[in-house]
This record gives sequence, structure tokens and C-alpha cells, in this order.
Amino acid sequence: QHTFWGPFVNIQIDFIQMFKCCNYEYVLVLVDVFSNWVEAFPCRKADAKTVVKLLLKDFVPQFGIPVSINSDHGTYFTGQIVKELCATLQIQHTLHCPHHPQSAGTLKCQNGILKNKLAKICAKTNLKWPHVLPLALIRMRATPKLKTGLSPYEILTGCLMRLPAAPPLTLAQMDIHLMQ
Repeated sequence: QHTFWGPFVNIQIDFIQMFKCCNYEYVLVLVDVFSNWVEAFPCRKADAKTVVKLLLKDFVPQFGIPVSINSDHGTYFTGQIVKELCATLQIQHTLHCPHHPQSAGTLKCQNGILKNKLAKICAKTNLKWPHVLPLALIRMRATPKLKTGLSPYEILTGCLMRLPAAPPLTLAQMDIHLMQ
């Protein structure tokens, strides 16, 4: 048995519930344990079929097949279709300990940061959360982590993320401009 370590080898996955907007009520959040890179997808439902669809359609083609996925005990992660996907793709699926948030600390922390960033961007721009989700992800991916001093983007690419320097656009204006 080999131990693998690197980008998108070990991921944590969770649903966060949002207020219903544009027919979306949930966000499927995936966090790369190596880099803290966050992927997030607006979802109409929190179910196993949605998990499998997004993994196959959006995650695996971009980042490859992870060696392991860690999730909570929700039926959307423990359903038969998820078990079949993991067996077919040879993904080790582990469940973190219920009532022990430290076992999913990175994920829970990123969930909180994402919700906070979405709320702030929505308040500044008057846009709806599904529309500003990409902007929140840019901010999370470009922000250095205290432990490493590097952003998830830097860890993955070795470079700083290219972002607008300063004026003429403020961050709120950039958010509005990018969403038009």
C-alpha cells in the first residue's frame, strides 16, 4: 500500500445550506487537504446523485481522481451510488467522526470562510450568492494561509494569482464588473 500526498490526492467534501436563491439551496464544497484549494458548486438538492454528478462532471476532469475522499455520515455521501463510484474509481472513502469537528477541521473552517465571503460580497454588490460564488472562490484561492504564508493558488502554481492592482476599480466594483 502506497501513501500518496500532493494536490487533489486527499479531499474533504461537505454540503453547506444557504438560503434558497435562483433555485439553489446548497453548496457542495470540496477542499484539497494539501493546498486548501476550495471548489464549490451551487446545488438544487443535497443528495448522492448530485455528489456523483459533480465529481464526475466537474471535479475529476479538472483535477483527476483523488486517492481518498473524507466526508460526514450524511446519506448524500454514504448512498449506494457514491459507494459504487468510489469502488469503480478506486477511491478510499473515509467518514469523519460525528460530533468531533476537529476530524474535518480544514473543511469546516473553509465552509465558514466561504459563507462569510459570500455574505460580504452580496452585501457590497446586491448580487445573489450563486452569482458571486466564483468571486468568493477567487478571494479564498488568492489569500495566503497563516501556517504557510502561501495562498492555495501559490501552492499549486508556484506563482501569485494575477489580480487587479488597485484603482481604477475597487474590489466591490471589480465584483460587479466581473459579474456583468
